Amino acid sequence: MAMVAAAQWTAVATIALAGFAVVTAVFAFLAYRKQSKEVRTFEAHMIDLGEWARQETELLRVQFGQLDVLRQQFEEQRAVNARLTEVLELQAQELKASLEQHERGAVQRQRGQARSEDRRGVRDSS
Repeated sequence: MAMVAAAQWTAVATIALAGFAVVTAVFAFLAYRKQSKEVRTFEAHMIDLGEWARQETELLRVQFGQLDVLRQQFEEQRAVNARLTEVLELQAQELKASLEQHERGAVQRQRGQARSEDRRGVRDSS
């Protein structure tokens, strides 16, 4: 009987261990599923980050292109401003010369009027 009891206790212990093994396997499966879900979520996040980085890179390329266009426009505007400065300087010189000529003409007219008045005065006195 002791042998039968030992065999029965061995069988009960084996069944208990098998039950614990099944419970452990179920928990291991659930943990694996959860971890797989987390890995898929992480992979999706990494893909999203890669797409975001690609879009940011493209945006930076566009912005650098815009900056280059603005730089070219600035250089062209600088050249136009330099030409305008030359033109304005020439116009200023022309205006100055015109003003001087006008002043000389006014002085000559005043002298002419003064001579005329002197001549009239001399005629009137005689």
